[in-house]
Amino acid sequence: MKTEKKRKAQLKCANWYLGNCLGCMIHIDRAYLKRNNCAPVFLHIDDKLENKPCVVDTKEGCQYFKNFLQR
Repeated sequence: MKTEKKRKAQLKCANWYLGNCLGCMIHIDRAYLKRNNCAPVFLHIDDKLENKPCVVDTKEGCQYFKNFLQR
């Protein structure tokens, strides 16, 4: 299972770069989206993940992977 996640990240994750994470995280305010049928998208660089090895197969996992690639 772990290698499957790592392979999926390698093929489809926008943050994957040579086995390292770019650290770009995306936040969409779903409550705002529900009220207004549109929402701003916030991007930020997570310095704990930036330029570090991919963490998708660790115990904590990767929130970006969970939000965008496992759905």
